[in-house]
Amino acid sequence: MANTYQLIINYVEAHRELDGHEKVIHKVYYDYLVTNENGKRANLVRSLDLPSFNSANFVPFDQITKAQLVEWMTPLLDETAMQAEVDQVLEDIINPPNLILEISS
Repeated sequence: MANTYQLIINYVEAHRELDGHEKVIHKVYYDYLVTNENGKRANLVRSLDLPSFNSANFVPFDQITKAQLVEWMTPLLDETAMQAEVDQVLEDIINPPNLILEISS
């Protein structure tokens, strides 16, 4: 069974007011999660700056869903690179590359 990946929206940052519109989202904070076939998990904590504000396609804050944010974000993300990075984090959790050792006196 292959690893599964999930983009999880944590919160957003918004301009209080921009061009006559309130709560204009300009940054999204998210986790990118991997789960392997044994239920082991790892994640990346990231943020993404959204493209410049366009009044013509503005959606009021109270009408935006997390699914819609993911749809807007997906073309801006390099999912292949994120999968490789989070897979390496998971591998390092399962098989740590370094040892923590205590030196006796």
